[in-house]
Amino acid sequence: MQISPCEEFVRRLSWHNASQSDEQLREYLILALLRSRACITLQSEELQYLYIANLPAVWPVPTEGDPNDENIFGHELGEELHRRKQAVVQSGQGERIEINAAGDRVFEFNMEVTTSRARERQVLTTIVDLTETRRREKLLRDLLMEVSHRSKNLLAVVLSLATQSARDVSSLDEFQTDFRGRLYSLSKSQDLVTDADWYGAGLLDLIKGQISVEALRVRPELQFFGDDVVLTPNAALHLGLGFHELLAGASGGGEEDHHRRLRVSCRLPQAGSAGMAELEWSEALSDGLQAGAGGQASGADQRFSSVLLRKVIPAALSGRSEYRKDEGGVFYRIVFPVSEQNVRKN
Repeated sequence: MQISPCEEFVRRLSWHNASQSDEQLREYLILALLRSRACITLQSEELQYLYIANLPAVWPVPTEGDPNDENIFGHELGEELHRRKQAVVQSGQGERIEINAAGDRVFEFNMEVTTSRARERQVLTTIVDLTETRRREKLLRDLLMEVSHRSKNLLAVVLSLATQSARDVSSLDEFQTDFRGRLYSLSKSQDLVTDADWYGAGLLDLIKGQISVEALRVRPELQFFGDDVVLTPNAALHLGLGFHELLAGASGGGEEDHHRRLRVSCRLPQAGSAGMAELEWSEALSDGLQAGAGGQASGADQRFSSVLLRKVIPAALSGRSEYRKDEGGVFYRIVFPVSEQNVRKN
């Protein structure tokens, strides 16, 4: 036998203090209902409205005449609800639908047949505002799609690094050394981007990060001048790999320590004007240290570095570059547009 909503309420109410009257309890429940953003309506078996509580503002209760589905919800939605409620009365089976209203609002309608204390059949409709829930679900879907997209891009970069590192190497050890270094470089740049919630990475942090992951016998003395720009994730990953190649290409293989001096500068166009950013990297080496000495400066490594620094990075940033390496040191200059693809605007 079907029980009434009042009987169901009494059954599910765990406990209440005997000093609390029904009137007080009713006030608390109404307050909870208002804060829950849920609406409850009760109609007779003939679908005449008996009770309406907390109706969403998009559907005002008419000030004149008795309310009905059409004058509350409008002609089209009112007819649809009326038809579905008649089906619920006839079948005794509840029904649930979602309705879009007022442009971007989403509501869930749950319609079911209940029985009053007088054993009269009634239609109880619960309306729940799902707007924020659906908005969060969409945000999560978009986030997962973005993560999937970025993961595929990152895997493509790793595959390319592995393929390029394997070309023309003379031994497995050489491949492992080159590929491991490039993978660590990519990982460090990725950490900086992830820590900033994929907003980007500061240029100075990116340089210091690449210096920290390099297995250098002597770490260069860094001097930084100019604008510490915030790079987009794409620009940060590409420039991070470029910085790795510049540091590795200038590292020495000798047993003795040598002094390394690294100077990096970045200049942005004047505020309010569109233009190009100019980044210069210059590492001067002492007489005892030759650029390119050691295993990381093999012929294959030099070809990889040259292609990356002269072609790949400028193409990724829609810019142009200049790269030189000789006995005196390493010089790299890249000019790229200050665009939303490369630089974050503060």
